[in-house]
Amino acid sequence: MPASARQNRRPRIVVSGRLGVAGREAFRAFHIEPHGMDTALTGDLNRSGLFDVLTRTRDLALDLIGLTCLASGPGIRLAQ
Repeated sequence: MPASARQNRRPRIVVSGRLGVAGREAFRAFHIEPHGMDTALTGDLNRSGLFDVLTRTRDLALDLIGLTCLASGPGIRLAQ
């Protein structure tokens, strides 16, 4: 596996609207906060974990508004 795939990152994922009970449960490992009229999810992930979260977002029919990498580096805890 390439080193870039193992590198931990701290993405902020913004989805349209507010999360209901199912959405909050699906993303319980993340910090969830309002972002204007939308919802921001922040958590520590490697590349594989990020793809899993994006798949979960799609499966819940959430509209992805934005994805930003806030930080990366060693020692960042991974969200499951």
